[in-house]
Formats: sequence, C-alpha cells, structure tokens
Amino acid sequence: MKSAHAGFVTAIRERLAARKLSARAAASNAGLPARSVQGVLEGHVPSIHRAAEICEALDLEFYLGPAPQPRARPLGASGRAGAGDRPRGGDRRPNARPAAAQHSPGLGMR
Repeated sequence: MKSAHAGFVTAIRERLAARKLSARAAASNAGLPARSVQGVLEGHVPSIHRAAEICEALDLEFYLGPAPQPRARPLGASGRAGAGDRPRGGDRRPNARPAAAQHSPGLGMR
C-alpha cells in the first residue's frame, strides 16, 4: 500500500507539473519558506499545519482521517461485478433494439 506521504508527494509533483511551477516558485507565490515544498518532495514529512498550507497554495484538498476504502463495484443484471445492464452482443448503445426489431415502415413489415 502506498504511504500517505508518498501520495502527498505525488499530488504535489503532479500539481507543480500541471502549473509548470518549481517547488521554490510555488512556495514563494504562497508566502511559504522557499524550501518548504522542496523539503517535502525530498522526503521531509511536514507538520500538519505546513501540509495544510502547501495544499492551500496548490489548490489541493487537505484531508486528515482514515484512508478511504475502495468501493465495491455494483453487480449488474448478470450478477457479475461491473457488468451493468448493457445489451449483450450487437449494438451497445443505450436503449438499442435487437436487429430483428429494427425496421423501417414500408419494407413489408406490418
């Protein structure tokens, strides 16, 4: 399982890359000490207060609590996880009719 700190570091790296910012620039823009973000990226575990400030600076959600548990996928009509109620075979569009039921009026079908 990925540690909370590793997940925090990944979120920071992704946000910095998306904003095309260096760790130092992000810290400076938020009024944080220049090495505060870089220190976290190098493995330093910040205080809760500093972690919250970094999250606020990067518009990341700050959550303190147990790790969320993955949700089980609901069973579909077939009883298989994730199967949903999609039609079997042929056209997979929602509400698609079977090929035998698709017809145009005037083609001999009454």
